Amino acid sequence: MMTKEELRIRFYALQKEYRPIMDFLTENQYNYPEYRGFDAGPSKLYFQPKVLFLGYNPAGGKDWWRLDPKHQPHLFLWPHLTETDLFFLNENSARENAEWFKLDKPVNNKFPRQMVDLLYELAALKYPEKSNEKGSNQKPSWADEFEHSIMFMNLYPVATKDGEAMVSLFRKICKENNTLAHCEQDEWHLRMFFIGVMHQMIKLIDPKLIVCMGSQTFHDYTYSPRETHSLYEILTDSRYDNLIGFPRLTNEGSWDKNIPNIAKEIFNRGFKSE
Repeated sequence: MMTKEELRIRFYALQKEYRPIMDFLTENQYNYPEYRGFDAGPSKLYFQPKVLFLGYNPAGGKDWWRLDPKHQPHLFLWPHLTETDLFFLNENSARENAEWFKLDKPVNNKFPRQMVDLLYELAALKYPEKSNEKGSNQKPSWADEFEHSIMFMNLYPVATKDGEAMVSLFRKICKENNTLAHCEQDEWHLRMFFIGVMHQMIKLIDPKLIVCMGSQTFHDYTYSPRETHSLYEILTDSRYDNLIGFPRLTNEGSWDKNIPNIAKEIFNRGFKSE
């Protein structure tokens, strides 16, 4: 079993591979309006967590407030490399000015609320006798256990408004700075660099199950061509026996509708054998 100290040291060694791109973006951030920060910090590191949720990129960035128009120019965006709590369990994340389990409070942010809904579905499968805890406005008895067996990271640590803005930013960087490490060819080769680092990080962490949040994340992580999928499809790849993914948005709607099905897949692959 790897110690927490050894895991952190080895993880940091992998983070250092980001330095050429991270330093360039940090030092030239005022030249790229798409850029919202560099966030390579994982949630709390655990060796062999039950589930690693893998997002696409940090859409808002930790320092989105620094981009407010009243700051001219905007305040400096420092890179983030340190561990953090699971963002969707932070106060004022899923629920407005409230803890995540205060389900009667207004939704503050849709994605954290969806993640919380997914946790409740997982808990209902693992602990059906505790289903009455949902809606009690009290922290569920399973919360600490889940928090210490789940991780969240993003495939790309570069924060932008959305995935299209990130690709546009990478395209500009590669066109204007083709002598920069990993930018010698095109934006896809730059993305491949980030994907390669993530593969190394996940090999180090060794999760029981990897869950790709969105079909873009799934296809990029598996180096496979992007396809159109049904909202209710669970994505798998025969080359990866501990990996699934799911579409977050299709013309059928948002992944809210598929949360029960996603939870069953995660439970069967990540929790059921306990």
